[in-house]
Amino acid sequence: MGLPQRASLALALLSSLASAQQVPDGYPAGYAELIRAAEKEGAVTIYSSTDSKSVAGVLQAFQGRYPKIKVEFVDQSSNEVYTRFTSEFAAGQGTGDLAWGGADTAVKLIEDGIAAEYTSPETGNLRPGANYRNAAYSITYEPIVMIYNKRLLPAADVPKTRQELTRVLTEKREAYRGKIGTYDVERSAAGIGFLGEDSRAFPDTAWPLFKAMAQADLKFFTSNGTMVERVASGEIALAYNLAAANIAERLKTDTTIGMIVPCDYTLYLTRTAIISKKAKHPNAAKVFLDYLLSKEGQQKLADKSIGSIRTDVQNNPVLQRPAECKNERALMPSPERLVVFDPVWRGGFLKQWKTVLQAK
Repeated sequence: MGLPQRASLALALLSSLASAQQVPDGYPAGYAELIRAAEKEGAVTIYSSTDSKSVAGVLQAFQGRYPKIKVEFVDQSSNEVYTRFTSEFAAGQGTGDLAWGGADTAVKLIEDGIAAEYTSPETGNLRPGANYRNAAYSITYEPIVMIYNKRLLPAADVPKTRQELTRVLTEKREAYRGKIGTYDVERSAAGIGFLGEDSRAFPDTAWPLFKAMAQADLKFFTSNGTMVERVASGEIALAYNLAAANIAERLKTDTTIGMIVPCDYTLYLTRTAIISKKAKHPNAAKVFLDYLLSKEGQQKLADKSIGSIRTDVQNNPVLQRPAECKNERALMPSPERLVVFDPVWRGGFLKQWKTVLQAK
């Protein structure tokens, strides 16, 4: 064998070893081949309703571990993620690689035949229910909370439960008129998802609260970020049913905002990912998904106060519920999540919601 041939063989061996060394502990030996295929694809495209600023750390860490895979991250609402994936799929020209939105969006993409099956090596490290049909994987576990302006809400009025908030708004309606906000259920997927879940799972608590908020001239918003800013500025005193991601991070530096993890019951958002059957970079999508679910990736998310789907990762302490608190209800991917797409349920909820608003 001549020198050029030996050099070529040595370089190929070194390249193979470099990829093999990237295989995380506990992964199958064949995973090195998946990494090589992903690196050959050279990119991964993610459509996500998760704010890119919130996940910048995990994206940078992935890029550092896999520098040959360029990350293309597209911020969109959950509705936009679903619409873009379905339209691209129908066009037959290939789609984005990974959709990362609410669990309801992920399950609907599975039901529509768009999501590919893939068994992640990280499955055994996740909370029960986080892997749905080896096609949808919950990435986060975030409490749905209330936030308030500490200057505008006296300590005696800070509610620990929804029943306490209902009482405060009933007894002090004029004091808080126009000062309470929540999602617009007709324009926001998160709004109908969270408020709709309240009405389905705990109707005896939810509807009296909705009525009390409506009678206090409830204000409507389409995003978490806008509500956080309105509370911080004092335009509203309290915002109801926000995902805790970003808020817990902001609390580290903003002393004007307080956060309440409701004690009567707590809903948990699980931002969930699927890989498209027509992904242009399917191998890179698998490697990216596995990294998101890995302990390293999950810790990067937790470092930005986004609740981890793993139990072996340290979350921001403000995301924890007091031990004495009651029901914990996770919006995990399951057939139950399809209810928000059911026109009969949706129509019934919106009709009752409008009746409550008109009765104010």
